[in-house]
Amino acid sequence: MREFKFNNRNVIEFLFEGEVFSAPFAKASTAMGEIGPLLSQAVKNREVLDTNVTKTLEMLDELFGKGSIKKIFEGREIDALDVCDLVMFISDEVVAFGEKKEAEAKKAIADAEKRKFLSNS
Repeated sequence: MREFKFNNRNVIEFLFEGEVFSAPFAKASTAMGEIGPLLSQAVKNREVLDTNVTKTLEMLDELFGKGSIKKIFEGREIDALDVCDLVMFISDEVVAFGEKKEAEAKKAIADAEKRKFLSNS
């Protein structure tokens, strides 16, 4: 008898400065949706730069686990440009992961439809 087991198929792994961090796809996608406007606002309005960068770092620390930001930026001073670079990297990875999952789902649907078609022949 075959057995179905859930695995970590919906978890994205990120490699930051030689260390692996992971986050559930849905949580990472939601975080990027919230962080994007924060950083966009910070670029347009320098008065909120420090506040929004701090909020971004707090959100990333929650996403990857408490203390993760300290590990990621270990040995370097955190600045807004580095935070933006990190967010862009994460965002690109989240988008790529989502596209991969979408392609897998489309293939599974096409395979199921093909099997159904063949079984009705």
